[in-house]
Amino acid sequence: MDVSIFQDIVTLEGDVADQEVYQDDEGIVDTHGFRTFELCTELWANTNVVITVESTNMLGGKWNTAATIAAAGLTYIQAEEGATNKLERYVRWKVKSNGINWAVCFRMTYSLKP
Repeated sequence: MDVSIFQDIVTLEGDVADQEVYQDDEGIVDTHGFRTFELCTELWANTNVVITVESTNMLGGKWNTAATIAAAGLTYIQAEEGATNKLERYVRWKVKSNGINWAVCFRMTYSLKP
């Protein structure tokens, strides 16, 4: 099992409520050919922010919430085909502010299993 960087250290901040920041398209993970996606998030600072891990079966389609991360520290998520926490082909992160004067600093790594 190889561990890869999903998103190296990101620091974001803003002063608008309900602002959304999405992972760059180049960073979206394609899980084609794998059944399990394991994600580790290191969240160091979080003020008025929720990180959502989303997945979809088709780029340009509807993104569905796979997990929500709001607490500082390490968070481990496992998504699988056919499970409640369903793995779809493409995976990305989204940051949404839920208040003004927000800030977040995090890093994500992942591994894929057949």
